[in-house]
Amino acid sequence: MYFLIIFLHLLTVSHDFHVSQCEIQYRPGEGQVAVAMHLFIDDLELALNNVGYDSLYLCTEKEDQAANDLILEYLQAHFSITLDGKVMKYALLGKEVSEDLMGVWCYIEALDVPPFSSATIRNEVLLNTFDDQKNIVSFEYLGVRKKHFLFDRKDPVQNFLIE
Repeated sequence: MYFLIIFLHLLTVSHDFHVSQCEIQYRPGEGQVAVAMHLFIDDLELALNNVGYDSLYLCTEKEDQAANDLILEYLQAHFSITLDGKVMKYALLGKEVSEDLMGVWCYIEALDVPPFSSATIRNEVLLNTFDDQKNIVSFEYLGVRKKHFLFDRKDPVQNFLIE
């Protein structure tokens, strides 16, 4: 019983840091860019609430049926990848709660992506919600981790060349 009380208390305690993690993989054989983005559920709920979407109950049995569409709309407004000057169009494949039950992994993908030599990543996810928000992104090309980035309010866009 004691462990259950501690566990329930931990679930209600707000975290003191604001960070997201994003893994981007380019799979040229499939012409696909796959993105896995980890966000704290309460942070995402607050960001969506701030743009007018309340009571979504993300990752619960009461989750609003429009939640995935609203998450995609939010991500499209705050996260983009531009390859050789062309903005990549992507879809939300789905989401799943992380093992700690505090976060959610959002999975997005773009199809029919030809090889490219330059990329620009814009990651403003949650930057308007928290002053101290940091977004960590790793980029993998042809199975090799090429770049690591840290995005914040001062630096929400990163450009790089594929070597």
